[in-house]
Amino acid sequence: MNLLPALLLLVPAPELQAQDSSNAVPAELGKVQWQRDLEKSLAKAKAKQKPLFLLFQEVPGCQTCVDFGQGPLSQPLLVEAIENEFIPVLVFNNREGQDAIWLKHFQEPSWNNPVVRFLDSSGKDLLPRKDRVWSLPALVHRTVAALQKAGRTVPTYLQNFAKELEPEGWDQAILSMHCYWEGEVVLGALQGVYATTPGWMGKREVVRVRYRPDQIDFPTLVQEAQKLKCAQQVIATNQTQFVQAKQLVGERALREGPPWRPVEFGERKYHLKQSVLQYLPLTPMQAVKVNVALGRRQDPSPWLSPGQVRLAHRLRSLEESALKALKTWQAPEVLAELPAYSARLEAFLSSVEVEK
Repeated sequence: MNLLPALLLLVPAPELQAQDSSNAVPAELGKVQWQRDLEKSLAKAKAKQKPLFLLFQEVPGCQTCVDFGQGPLSQPLLVEAIENEFIPVLVFNNREGQDAIWLKHFQEPSWNNPVVRFLDSSGKDLLPRKDRVWSLPALVHRTVAALQKAGRTVPTYLQNFAKELEPEGWDQAILSMHCYWEGEVVLGALQGVYATTPGWMGKREVVRVRYRPDQIDFPTLVQEAQKLKCAQQVIATNQTQFVQAKQLVGERALREGPPWRPVEFGERKYHLKQSVLQYLPLTPMQAVKVNVALGRRQDPSPWLSPGQVRLAHRLRSLEESALKALKTWQAPEVLAELPAYSARLEAFLSSVEVEK
């Protein structure tokens, strides 16, 4: 669909900050810094050879609109991708003036739930329009597909995030070893392993592994664990695993065992907890891989986004008093808690940096 420049010039676009007397950004818009002039945004997209991330949103909106803003549009890694890989543009679907003109041009309904369209610099859709893309996994996968369609390289951090968010195709295994801290490092380094949680089964130290069988199947996982001396016992989570484990480790394969108990939060990801990187807003997979890199004395930055690398530098630059204040902080392990934590961390760092 080609844009009509004459339409775009009829009414000046309202400023994003003119939402209310307090200039507060509505929850429906998330943490993205939105552009409001579509004509200028298209010119910028052409100059920078970037696609457009075009949001049609209702403000004030229904609970779906609020959840979309506070959820997917506030996730730090997705926000970074939207702002760096696209030109993000906002169109209100419940206002007069230029918004109504754009709405009519794109044949979008008014007073509607949020819709995201991905455009090239000429205003044509990169992907077919799709309704009800309101979950984080769905939006991330559409974002990746749009970048691929535009012929742009998908950042590694976004590729990893998309894999981590796959809704299906997961399995888990429980393996025992002499030290679960070491188990988290060596098992977490395996391709296809996305999450590790240390714990106890009776008096045995174990690590529960979340993995993708299409990348590393259960027999291969057990064989690799044996090489790494992390398969003193293999506790199967289903009958198929038990049969396969029995063939590989004999009597060390268990169909059932004592109840699995995860260790306290402070006992997990030992090497990460010894670093200021523990305060980064990391996804579960990032926490695993950064812990592996630190445990092996390797550079963890390949597992971080550019924004997280900059944030790590700011953390490393803190004075002792500021680091002491962070001692009581605990980065969340749940994705849904990352937006609020990220905002809190940014506020803390900004206040400390102002005081310098």
